[in-house]
Amino acid sequence: MNESVIKLKKDFQKKIPKLEKARVQLKKEYVGIDSAIDEIIENMRSWYTLAEIQPKPNIVNLWGLTGVGKTSLIQRMSELLNVDERTFRIDLGEKDGEYALKSSIREIAEVSENEPMIIILDEFQHARTIKAGLIKEEIEKDKNRIIWDLIDSGKITTNSWCFGKAGLIKFAELLSILLMNNVRIESGIVTKREDLFAKEVSEKVGWTVEKDRENGDAVYAIPKGVYQTILTNIPKRYKIDLHEQLSEHLMKLDGDETLSFVEEVLMEIKKPETHYFNKALVFVVGNIDEAYHFAANQSADISADDFFEQSKTITIPNIKAALRNRFRDEQIARLGNTHIIYPALNQVAYRELIDMTLKKYFDQLEEKYSIEWVFDESLVDKIYAEGVYPTQGARPVFTSIDQLVKSKTAIIFQRLMEKSADVNTLKLSIDEGKLVVDYFLNDKPSFSECFELPSSLEALRQPKNDDNQAITSVHEAGHAVLMASLLEQAPQLITAVASDSSMEGFVFSRPKYKYFPKHELIKHAAMKLGGLMAEQLVFGEGHETMGSFADLHGMHKLLDTAFKNGGMGKNVYYYTNHSSDSSHGFHSIRKVEKEIAELINAAKDLARKTLNLEKKMLLKLADRLQGVSKIEEKEFIQLYEKFGARKVDFNSDADYYRKTLKRTLSKVDENSQIAHENPIILSKDKGELH
Repeated sequence: MNESVIKLKKDFQKKIPKLEKARVQLKKEYVGIDSAIDEIIENMRSWYTLAEIQPKPNIVNLWGLTGVGKTSLIQRMSELLNVDERTFRIDLGEKDGEYALKSSIREIAEVSENEPMIIILDEFQHARTIKAGLIKEEIEKDKNRIIWDLIDSGKITTNSWCFGKAGLIKFAELLSILLMNNVRIESGIVTKREDLFAKEVSEKVGWTVEKDRENGDAVYAIPKGVYQTILTNIPKRYKIDLHEQLSEHLMKLDGDETLSFVEEVLMEIKKPETHYFNKALVFVVGNIDEAYHFAANQSADISADDFFEQSKTITIPNIKAALRNRFRDEQIARLGNTHIIYPALNQVAYRELIDMTLKKYFDQLEEKYSIEWVFDESLVDKIYAEGVYPTQGARPVFTSIDQLVKSKTAIIFQRLMEKSADVNTLKLSIDEGKLVVDYFLNDKPSFSECFELPSSLEALRQPKNDDNQAITSVHEAGHAVLMASLLEQAPQLITAVASDSSMEGFVFSRPKYKYFPKHELIKHAAMKLGGLMAEQLVFGEGHETMGSFADLHGMHKLLDTAFKNGGMGKNVYYYTNHSSDSSHGFHSIRKVEKEIAELINAAKDLARKTLNLEKKMLLKLADRLQGVSKIEEKEFIQLYEKFGARKVDFNSDADYYRKTLKRTLSKVDENSQIAHENPIILSKDKGELH
């Protein structure tokens, strides 16, 4: 084994255990994302051990919803591997502007250019190069263009920029004019027409003219306030590094020499700068909303487990398709194929996160004040109920812990001081919505205290038992019953009292399958109309309310896409509302919209007919809904099995297309066999086929 391989072996023996140790520690600190951690570790292994021979940056893309720990995980990993001093984060959401990004790149280059480093391109969705809108248009002046050079080759060439550059340019232009107007400079001092020089430089350049008080208020040609800009960009041939050296040089120059010197400095400033980051590990981190379409429902009432299951359906092709709304195809290609997709947190992960955060906080208190803090599951239940918004990740949970627990720490200690009690253990629990603190000394109870807690979400979820909830119960029951009867699908959640003030209630369900057959369009449209038709059926015509805006909007959006873009109409045309050079398709939409109107009317009749058939189930479900905050899938199925008008197997898998394919193939095989056994013969006499 040669010396180079021996050295590499020693390096591996040192780094690989460290990498594995980091993997274990990250899984202890971050809950619910073990698979993402494994993928990140595996994809950075080569960079961590062999970055010196890496020809161009290693790109790893991290996508997920907000608050799942994408950026913080990378930063924590760099700490565990002791590379945090060579880890740099560029926030593309906050740093808007060409110079802001270039400045960040230049700062990184000064610290660690052409060396192994980690660069985090955070909030990457804001670096879009395609405008938002129906028509794909490129952004004319892409301020973040250099990002793509970084991602592609690691070689970035920028035009230099520095503070004071604009002033130097103005001064050089002005000095040329002043010299032609008999302003004279000798040994760095303005010796003729000083007043004109001072006035013009002050007004047009904005510099404060400097005078030599010890030399009769002589005016310096270049004030000392500009020295640092000049020193930063002075050509190397001058071998000038200090203010004093620069001053000595300037005091030797006349007017033409001063102008030539300033112009030479400007030429140096204008030279392109090239920076190399080919040994970098670049993490592209972002939230791509287009891929997480189900995240549009921001309600805290949706089950974290349901949300988690939906997030697991996101694939790399989904991510790439979503990226096309923001970036050009060649740019997406530069991002490569290493896309790590974070799942949403499920209920187990949230509870583990709450438990871990509380223990960490209480351990800090115990270490500081030598008092043990313990808590039971009721406190975790309370924080979960108040703090979990599935679409928003961990951040609301942390703020709920601050509000419900940490904000009470001082008053808990205050009660302890007031009682002058000797205790060594505090036990926290929740009883009837209040925080109960039991004070113990050596497992013997000393005293107890109760503290009021805010219960914003729990209060909002309580049944209202009013007309509004009755209307919402009937409305949502209409949607749910048609979902079951027409689509043979049970909703995961029905609520007539939502914690979100922007909605009264909703029906939540995961799609039964990914495809969308044409014959089910009318059923989906009928389901969308179910709320309105249920109100009309139960309360009577004229008493229905205006709560169907979102339903009608969703129905029209679905049918528009199906008929105008999906080939589901009588004519297999692609329709567009935009008549321009860049749009392709039919622009006359009157006929297809007539088809849509006809289907909507048929769907309305289907909804009304089905709800009449399922009237008992509708009323039983609505009555149950108006007395509770929500009904989940299991209870709905029990109700439907008891009161539904038709028998539905909610557990059946959709396999019509697979079975039809097999059946059709077998018929083709049979016909081929018959044809082989009975060959076609042309009769010579009559010219007929036999």
